Amino acid sequence: MIILMGADGMLGSMLASQMAARSMVFTPCTFPTYDITRPETLRPLARLHPAVIINATAYTAVDLAETEPEKAYSVNAEGVKTLALFAKEIGARLIHFSTDYVFSGQSSQGYFESDPTEPQSVYGQTKLAGEQAIRDILPVSQWIILRTAWLYGPNGKNFVQTMLTLAQQGKPLRVVNDQIGCPTYSGDLAQWTLDLLSTSAAGIYHAVNDGACSWYEFANTIFEKQNLKVTVFPVTSDAFPTVARRPAYSILNARRLSHALNCPIRKWPEALSEYLASFTLRA
Repeated sequence: MIILMGADGMLGSMLASQMAARSMVFTPCTFPTYDITRPETLRPLARLHPAVIINATAYTAVDLAETEPEKAYSVNAEGVKTLALFAKEIGARLIHFSTDYVFSGQSSQGYFESDPTEPQSVYGQTKLAGEQAIRDILPVSQWIILRTAWLYGPNGKNFVQTMLTLAQQGKPLRVVNDQIGCPTYSGDLAQWTLDLLSTSAAGIYHAVNDGACSWYEFANTIFEKQNLKVTVFPVTSDAFPTVARRPAYSILNARRLSHALNCPIRKWPEALSEYLASFTLRA
């Protein structure tokens, strides 16, 4: 039995879909019935004797976190701590998702799991605090943390959806060209997660599609694959000031994940093609 927290989010819904396709026994849990910031709402789940808890819940409003840090900490740090304590109590394996924002984004080489963390935003700080809570409470054999980045997929706001929506307006677009990262398809992240459950994998893994690009390059690739003629101008981050500081160069090296799964990680343009093949533009 698997408990899936945040089953209605972009990643959670993809995990639920893939678990159903694999005939895996799981219980989908959604807010507010099940709220990781309220331990009492988790108590009924103990009766299910779950072997695994997958936590796909998170506070992801990066800019808003700067002005309401208490809410971000409540979910990303204290809520994760609550889940870790619950997992320890019932003896369940905990799978949790983190982010490239735990790093400074200043490395020119990209990041391995063992590299020093240095979050530059409240969001990154709260996600790192959640990671640390898990590491403090559970033995390493009992948890997996998957750090991901630039996630897109159905059932959630994402960059691909935004670009294709803007393209409908027929106007030139300006897209940032000085932030480099790894676009990651939620379908692949869900697959990696479920595949890891059948292994003895434990600890931290970087879970992103292979390769890297700028947001500008990402946008152009989206339009090219959709055969759309859109004029896109590259601009610096200064053109779009944000409250929270974004990592400038946050490439995550997924070699450890590839070794754990004993297979290569799919390149991001290929994963994007699969997503776009079934893409439906939402209002």
